[in-house]
Amino acid sequence: MSINKKFYDMQTLILARTSIEKCILHVDSRKEKTLYSWIERELQVFIREFSEDSEIGPKINELKKAIAERSFKNLLEELKEIKNILDNRISYLYSSIKKEENR
Repeated sequence: MSINKKFYDMQTLILARTSIEKCILHVDSRKEKTLYSWIERELQVFIREFSEDSEIGPKINELKKAIAERSFKNLLEELKEIKNILDNRISYLYSSIKKEENR
């Protein structure tokens, strides 16, 4: 994979992580019923982009289930797990880009 492609992928992951982090902050601070519809709207693009991902896709299904059930605990848990997956991918891509630059 070229450096440009890796950089583009990393940028996409960072934007996705930012969206997830924003939701985590709102879940932690609000804990209201209106929160669930806001999260659904906030994550529309993320869900569309990553629903077919082999690792994130199942987490998205659990996230949708938590939203439908209005389960605060499960929602926060899934958001944090998705964020960890994105963090790991970003770190991996960043390391890979740095290695290629140093060649």
